[in-house]
Amino acid sequence: MLFTTARITAVLTNGDISTGTGFFFNYENADFFITNKHVVEDAVTISIPVHRATQGRPQYVYLGEQKDYSINPIDLIGHADPDVDLCCVEANKIFNGVNKSDYFYLPIPAVAVVDDSKQLNRMPASIGVAMIGYPNGIWDKKNGLPIIRKGTTATHPAVPFNNRDEVVLDMACFPGSSGSPVMYYEPGYFASAQRFLGILYAGPTIDADGQILVTKIPTSTKNFVTVQTMMHLGYVITGKKIRDFIHSVEGGANKFIKQDAADAVPLI
Repeated sequence: MLFTTARITAVLTNGDISTGTGFFFNYENADFFITNKHVVEDAVTISIPVHRATQGRPQYVYLGEQKDYSINPIDLIGHADPDVDLCCVEANKIFNGVNKSDYFYLPIPAVAVVDDSKQLNRMPASIGVAMIGYPNGIWDKKNGLPIIRKGTTATHPAVPFNNRDEVVLDMACFPGSSGSPVMYYEPGYFASAQRFLGILYAGPTIDADGQILVTKIPTSTKNFVTVQTMMHLGYVITGKKIRDFIHSVEGGANKFIKQDAADAVPLI
């Protein structure tokens, strides 16, 4: 999982810097880079560092020798539902013209999504999870590696929270964690199998008056109101929702993008 994510740095139209997390996902032999819409909203430039790798097989990673790649905001495809905080870009648009042996990442395979109703129903309500990302933009810059945090599910994975394809986590979720992939981490339950829960996008905060607000995880501490306190809970969009989104993109991405290329804008 250390090689699944990338730290997103976006320069916004107002000059502010937004940081967040994105990850690679494989669906039917095609790779996509996925994050939240709000991470790259109003972005003028977007860049991600990706590890360099050795030539040939087996392939080894050069830790500390990552290279920055740009994502054109126009290439981003947003989920058709404005209430679903997902967007993606095809990986080949990021690495266009780059020799595949020159960079290295490990995508989450679509088969890692747990969507079998019998299997989900058998799960305990509280099961271990791990989140991989860049809270407050923190990372091992020298080696180009993310931060791993552990917690548990706070709602049952088989029960859509508030009738949405979402699960709540019992975990500290800070600015910069938006877009982080969340994996089931319960070796005694799944053994060594890789299982994907979903993507973090929001969490409840409590203000000075005791009011509970559900807010998207900020991409910067600059505009985070200090009188609001994170409640150490996070909202996750399920892997099934993500897989269905990527399936719809593969089936006809143009329905999410204006047909006139000159007027094309990302739906974020």
